[in-house]
Amino acid sequence: MSNVKSALRFIRSHPGFAGLIVLTLALGIGLNTAVFSIVDGMLFRPMSYKDPDRLYRMLEFSQGAGGGEGQLYVASYQAFMAWRERCPSFDRVEGMAYNFYDVTGGKEPESAPGWEVSDGVFPMLGAKAALGRLLIPADNKPGAPPVVVLGQQIWQRRFSGDPGVLGRSIVLDAKSYTVVGVMAPGFFFRLPADLFLPMTLVDPASSLNPPGTRYLFVTGHLRPGADVETARSEAKAVMTSLGQQYPAVYANWSCVVHTVRENLLGDMKPALLTLLAAAAFLLLIACSNVSNLLLNRVVKQRGELALRSALGASRGLLVRQIVTESTLLALLGGALGTALAAAFIWALPRISPTQIPLLREVRVDYRMILFSILISLLCGLLPGLFAAVRGSRLNLYTHIRDIGDRSAGGVESRRLQSGLVIAGVALTLALLVCCGLVLKSFARLSGTSPGFEPEGVLMAEITLPSWKYKEPDQIRNFWRNLLPRIQSLPGVIAAGTTHVLPLNDFPVTTSFDVGGRPVTTDAERPNANFRKVTPGFFSAMRTPLIAGRVFDERDDEKHPLVVIINQEMAHRFWPNANPVGQQIRRKGKTADKILTVVGVLGNTQDKMPGTGLGNTLYIPFWQDPKSNKPSVHLLVRTHGQPLALAPAIAREVLAVDPEQPIERVVTMEQWAYISLSRKRFSTSILTVLAILAMILSTVGIYSVLSYNVSRRQLEMGVRLAFGAGARDVIKVVLKQGMWLTGIGIVIGLALAVGLSRLLTSQLYEVKPSDPVVFAGIVVVLSAVALFACYLPARRAARIDPVRSLRQE
Repeated sequence: MSNVKSALRFIRSHPGFAGLIVLTLALGIGLNTAVFSIVDGMLFRPMSYKDPDRLYRMLEFSQGAGGGEGQLYVASYQAFMAWRERCPSFDRVEGMAYNFYDVTGGKEPESAPGWEVSDGVFPMLGAKAALGRLLIPADNKPGAPPVVVLGQQIWQRRFSGDPGVLGRSIVLDAKSYTVVGVMAPGFFFRLPADLFLPMTLVDPASSLNPPGTRYLFVTGHLRPGADVETARSEAKAVMTSLGQQYPAVYANWSCVVHTVRENLLGDMKPALLTLLAAAAFLLLIACSNVSNLLLNRVVKQRGELALRSALGASRGLLVRQIVTESTLLALLGGALGTALAAAFIWALPRISPTQIPLLREVRVDYRMILFSILISLLCGLLPGLFAAVRGSRLNLYTHIRDIGDRSAGGVESRRLQSGLVIAGVALTLALLVCCGLVLKSFARLSGTSPGFEPEGVLMAEITLPSWKYKEPDQIRNFWRNLLPRIQSLPGVIAAGTTHVLPLNDFPVTTSFDVGGRPVTTDAERPNANFRKVTPGFFSAMRTPLIAGRVFDERDDEKHPLVVIINQEMAHRFWPNANPVGQQIRRKGKTADKILTVVGVLGNTQDKMPGTGLGNTLYIPFWQDPKSNKPSVHLLVRTHGQPLALAPAIAREVLAVDPEQPIERVVTMEQWAYISLSRKRFSTSILTVLAILAMILSTVGIYSVLSYNVSRRQLEMGVRLAFGAGARDVIKVVLKQGMWLTGIGIVIGLALAVGLSRLLTSQLYEVKPSDPVVFAGIVVVLSAVALFACYLPARRAARIDPVRSLRQE
């Protein structure tokens, strides 16, 4: 207790010194705690579902052929029901379909996202109701009364959070549903939802679910004692059976079974582990700074410590006092850092992109607090012991002997301080190089041309309800009425539609074969991403035409079927011939369709940037307007600010159909920005860590040199008194600081060479040994270190020789 009181007195009497240590550790501990919470929540902490480690996503997989690329898909109804019946390793297999619903009646129409769920979804996930009840198996039976469970946001938005909402009606897609419950706050599965409706389970052979219509998010619960590899084999056997039963749509298809966490995590695991390592480097740099500060303090107090030792104070007592002071300072820094981390984590769900759904699992809890306490204790004990062991070795004899060596408080102290500075510089350089490589990779990725011009283009997503627009002619008439109205708006250059946007996590594919090159089995058919577009699409997106022509109004349902291909596909299938005029046979559900190539477009990024190029087909929307994907994206190129056109577009939509809402409105620049949100998130945090590491390293160099200058005032005074100029004194200090920096840079380069190779999988068009990044980081760190050295050097040059000699 006496050591604690002594430590508190020291902190009160040295607020500047204590404050610097607390702030240094607050940054190191706070960022480590925040990064730990993110990594823990996304990789390790049990997810907020019932029995989360036994939940597995089941996805269909199209195995690429003929140069095509394999692709994961959500499941068809046939696969879902077959998995339910023929996968005994799962005690539950449940499906969910994500849709947008037109909400009408009462307030103005809106389009609300919702999940249509099978009968066991909520018990499997452990969902709870805030009001009323959730859906029950009876709700899923054919002929059951239509009911709905509301999400928190739509309950507040359309019913003002009224607890009496149970039993009231809400109109969805012109059909009245009875509200039976309100979902508890915080429930989230893959995508945000306002509505939860029962999925009617029918015979898989029903015409309501044509084979190959893939729209279900299927999740299985592994039976206790079951082996996941056995479950995977069972699921793949089901797909083989479906391939025999429905060869037209399931040949060459398999499935992938992985945990829900793996599915939501995607490719982010390497980036998260990189962040964790970077945060650890930052903490080591902070600890080296604190160790240096504590060592400076021990050297300053060496007379007091030596005298206490001579008067009978044991070495253990001296060690306990110094360690108590450092631990108390670390706990204060940890408390401040934890508060900063908690504030960041609280704000994370509000600022994080929806493309990283696992960030919703990141929260302040006992794991975060325990981690913060643990590293706070380590940050107090280790630097404290380092300084205490040095201080406890002092005795009166060594103190009197070293009085003549006041220039730096002893050779051993100088070496220890220099070693800590070198370590800090080396760690900083390695971290900066890794950050530089990732930043350059991200710059290359974000600078990659998407194959179209996103500037000045507005996207409005519209889903025509199937109950109202059942026939192809009804869909055509809606768009044939709307597009001329949009085109006539002031400032509009071009307007068109596509049913699938580029830069998409979920591209739509089709199988095909090239005319004159028949295939013997469906498994040999290659796949291509495809989109159905109206003629105005090409002018709106400004995708370059390489050969042939784009679609026009003659490419409708009354004329021969045509197709446009991308440049990648042209080079792959007609490397030495003109593809225009060639024929493609596209696989259909009932019969093959023969399409004539009329044009070749430049390549676009169909999927996320950096994932490579594939085959792409463009099909005239007028020839085939119906789609498994009901949403259509209206693209409008304008002279002015695209978002300023949104109200006018909404009015024109309502003029064509007074009950038709628009689901989402964004600019294509925003869409391109969103496509990189995963990479941007991890890169931004890594950049913050690297910048703070450089700041801490700079502070470390500055503090050591400042301390040395203060200890060497007599030496500097003598130099100046005997004719040395200010430049000579500055050179002495700069030489010392830059020598330490140079050694740290050499060691850091060796460390960076080894660490950068671990980043290979995260880099895009950047080599781990990129000389520009390495050289640039060396120059930047050297310049910052030079500035840190110059400040104490300038102070040394201003020492008054007479005053320094008189003080001695």
